[in-house]
Amino acid sequence: MAMLAYALLAATTIVVFRDGILLTLLRQLPFYFGPFLLVLLFARVKKPNTPRTIAPYDPVGETPADRRRALASQGSRQLL
Repeated sequence: MAMLAYALLAATTIVVFRDGILLTLLRQLPFYFGPFLLVLLFARVKKPNTPRTIAPYDPVGETPADRRRALASQGSRQLL
């Protein structure tokens, strides 16, 4: 989100520096940042219903082969 806001601000400043009037910034700002702010508002209002959980990892006594086998079985269970 910060990178997108920076890109929008950079695009706005190009127009402002070209025109040389600070009033241009105030005129252009709603058109550049309005859709961005609406998307942020809709993202906050509509949150995902299912939280993602990650199984805790217990490395004690587990070899890399055992870990790969366990991860493969988790993935195959999710596909079924």
